[in-house]
Amino acid sequence: MRKQIVSIFMAAVMAGMALSGCGKTADGGSSSSSPTNSGSEQQESSGMAGAEAVNYNETGTLKLIWFASNGTDTMFQCPWDEDQCMFSQMIFDTLIKMDTDMSYIPKLAEVEISDDQMTYTFNVSDQAKWHDGEAVTGEDVLFSMNAYLADAKAMYPNYFTSVQGAAEVKGGTSESISGVTVDGNQVTVQLTQPDNTLLLGLCSLQILPKHCFEGVALSEVATYEDYWKRPVGCGAYQIDEVSFPNYFTAVRNETYYGPRAAIKNVLFTSYATGGNDAIVAACAAGEIDYAFGNAVNDKATADNIVSQNTDMESVMIPSSYVRQLRFNTSGESQDGKYNDDMLKTEVRQAMNLLIDKETIAGMYNGQAVALSSIINPGSAAYNADIPIFERNVEEAKKMLDEAGFDYSRPVRLLYYYDDQTTVDIMEIIKQNFAEAGIVCEPFLITGDTATQIFETKNWDIMYCAGGDKADPVLGYYYIVPDGANVDKIFGDVEERNEIFGKLYKEYIGSSDETEKKVLGDKLQLADVQNCYDSDIYALNKVVLVNTAKLKMDMSVFDVDLQQQREYHFENWELLRE
Repeated sequence: MRKQIVSIFMAAVMAGMALSGCGKTADGGSSSSSPTNSGSEQQESSGMAGAEAVNYNETGTLKLIWFASNGTDTMFQCPWDEDQCMFSQMIFDTLIKMDTDMSYIPKLAEVEISDDQMTYTFNVSDQAKWHDGEAVTGEDVLFSMNAYLADAKAMYPNYFTSVQGAAEVKGGTSESISGVTVDGNQVTVQLTQPDNTLLLGLCSLQILPKHCFEGVALSEVATYEDYWKRPVGCGAYQIDEVSFPNYFTAVRNETYYGPRAAIKNVLFTSYATGGNDAIVAACAAGEIDYAFGNAVNDKATADNIVSQNTDMESVMIPSSYVRQLRFNTSGESQDGKYNDDMLKTEVRQAMNLLIDKETIAGMYNGQAVALSSIINPGSAAYNADIPIFERNVEEAKKMLDEAGFDYSRPVRLLYYYDDQTTVDIMEIIKQNFAEAGIVCEPFLITGDTATQIFETKNWDIMYCAGGDKADPVLGYYYIVPDGANVDKIFGDVEERNEIFGKLYKEYIGSSDETEKKVLGDKLQLADVQNCYDSDIYALNKVVLVNTAKLKMDMSVFDVDLQQQREYHFENWELLRE
């Protein structure tokens, strides 16, 4: 076997282990809406002027947002299900992470990969311990992988598709992944085919303590209240004080197996009651030091915050998140009104040419960029041989006529976002199509959207999201035959497998970056030529950092890797209280 990742574990285990209850409720937490300052006893006397500089890392508090999509009323949210809170990065650890240079580095484990890339061997650090003092073991890793696949809300189960026996656990027919074996602190993962996405998945899989879930069904791990009242992790920070639904505090894990976090105290405040407006107001008031997620992921909002609080810096992250039109090429709809012109490649290409992508992208005040393929043109993965998109109404008309397009039949455009910007975009697309004589009928769906999209299929084109992967080329997973929902709307299984499936399989099976670039370029070209979708714009992400108070390595924002990136908390620094 060849060693793929070199260990960087440097820190020794320190004495004085702090214990926290496993599976206990937060009975030690205050019921007030304001936290105590657990670091106050460490403060240096301000009366000793000129004696010694204040170490704000010890006396100050890093202020962050406590966000949970299911609320903060009674318990914490499992990090497998939500990635808009630093709680998941600070309290828990994963086996590996991706560094700022896109290389994989160890966290809980070193990894060796066999020459045929079918076997991954993880050696869990024997220095790693849970916050309750118990050792982290290989059994914890297997338990976490099983429970993750059994969690219906887990965000990245597709990254484990090639693990032998993963499908059976996800489908509920097995309790344990047959391809994963444990021998002490060594965990061996066997694949059914080479698949480089496994490492990305493991960057996102926070390991949980098996001993805290005795007798709990795998499918209930993510919502087991006794544990999530006060979760025990093995990360650089551990939970200190909890006050549902208002806030919780975390303190540095002094016995951490890796490089010790520099900042001692962290305050997570919930703004669930006031919602996004409350988060924006808190940022403007200087009450948050680092903010990301839906509340601030809007350039106009971020610019407004910075105008009110000049200590805040807005950072734009190149993103693989896209909005696109997907064509129903299944050849059917339940109501019998399906427009079979969608089956013609030339028609789909013509409709793509009609869309005023620049105008639509411009609605996001410089945050969005018009697309030629699903890959952001600002990404290193973009195929430079594909021309930057230019709208061409006359060419589109010519293509429609040559394809024998039936102008008497309307085209039904389904969308499921109900914000005003989306409504405006639907009107733009309707007008764009009208310029070529196409009658476009946008309509909003609510309720059981999955059934309406994949089962009844009473639509011809769908406006939806795509991409949003750590590796942007992996965004093409949505068009590869899957024997499930993808095939229900695209059809042409054999054709798509020939065009996309084989290339995608080669891509995820390669570990050679040069080869992957060639394969990624081929996938993009196939996308443009076959036009099963029309990629409209990529929406870059926005984060806010109080750079007057918090010093951190801003290169962590060079790539959109919220869940997968290594934050290096040992390098964070408070510049003031």
